[in-house]
Amino acid sequence: MRFLDRLKRVLEDRHALSGINAKRPDPGAQSGVTLSPEAAAKSSSASTTDYDREQWRRKLRRAVELYPRTQAEFANLEADEKALDLDPDWALACKREEFAWAIRRIVADRVVTPSEHDRLDEIRELLNLSEEDAAAILHGVVSDAETVFDGNIEGV
Repeated sequence: MRFLDRLKRVLEDRHALSGINAKRPDPGAQSGVTLSPEAAAKSSSASTTDYDREQWRRKLRRAVELYPRTQAEFANLEADEKALDLDPDWALACKREEFAWAIRRIVADRVVTPSEHDRLDEIRELLNLSEEDAAAILHGVVSDAETVFDGNIEGV
């Protein structure tokens, strides 16, 4: 129970004044890019609807969560991104968010194995994220995890 109490305290400290609900936080907000479909509509094609953008995000989330079974779906996501004329900054922020969640799932057991490193690198390549960008996301997530777990993450 000590872990859950500490986790609750850390999360309350971080989000006490921001009013964040139980949904995933918007990591694009730090870089000035919002991930809401409505905001992305301003710079996307007029024919692209909020529904289209939300469906693309759901496909992206599913592809990353179920990788490697969904490896073939990444090509479709890239084609859909171009066909829907999605805002590149918005799409990149979505990809970064999903990559961060993939890292969170991997570090949850406090150990990152070589096969998990390979998996993250493959996901990074499929999402077309630069190594520097991915490393920054990795270090941020690992730093947060070490704070929450009150210890080091092995294998990072």
